[in-house]
Amino acid sequence: MLCYQNILKAEFLNRSAKNSSYSLRAFSRDIGLSQSFLSLVLNKKRQLSDEMALRIAENIKLKSSSKKLFINLVRLEQIKNPVSKNILQKEIDQLLKRQVNFKLLTEDVFKIVSEWHYFAIVELTSLKDFKNNSRWISKKLKIPEIEVQLSLQKLLRVGLLQEQNGQLKKTEKNYIFENVSSAAIRKHHHNTLDLAHKALEEQEMSQREFFTVCFPMDPRLLPEAKRKIREFSEHLMQEMEESSPLAVYKVAVQMFRLDQELR
Repeated sequence: MLCYQNILKAEFLNRSAKNSSYSLRAFSRDIGLSQSFLSLVLNKKRQLSDEMALRIAENIKLKSSSKKLFINLVRLEQIKNPVSKNILQKEIDQLLKRQVNFKLLTEDVFKIVSEWHYFAIVELTSLKDFKNNSRWISKKLKIPEIEVQLSLQKLLRVGLLQEQNGQLKKTEKNYIFENVSSAAIRKHHHNTLDLAHKALEEQEMSQREFFTVCFPMDPRLLPEAKRKIREFSEHLMQEMEESSPLAVYKVAVQMFRLDQELR
């Protein structure tokens, strides 16, 4: 069951995945709590107040629906009256239906399935015409059939796929990487860039969308820019997945500095 402690843990893991030196001390400072109190909260030995919950939600820049969900989850642990608790739980359930939920992948799991075709196979299972057949998957992704067979074994072993009545299904709708080493992430992004280069050369314009923008900005606003990119990606994914999927696409957004800092 989702609790607000899990949201805090996911936020910390997301930040530490991007910065290997990011610590719990830094996280507690950023959200406006002492490290000792935060540790007690994460271990469910202390509770947040409404005021603390609102301050934290604003400090980690949750969007409006996620902010409301976080605060309601805090209140859910405070309420003792069963009737009031039930009413609030129903409101939380409605908010959750509008959320993009992610399964956190550990570093060990990510290292096993970091190559592009693993996630492509997982998403193929959502297509209406998907066939639980290694030859069919091999033709769809243009990879060797033996590679497909080995990948399916690994995906089932790590729990990203499950087999029900002879059909393969995703175990989670969406997933993110948890505290993954920079080397593994770099390899994954290199993989993605190679795929993009290949698509640029081989695919018709009707099958792809490439664009770039170049603009000036204050580097201090980069965290806010990253947040907006993540929100855009989540909304796009949620809206597109609600259609009747007939193909698997990959969206890759790169944002990086072009000029050099002069000293």
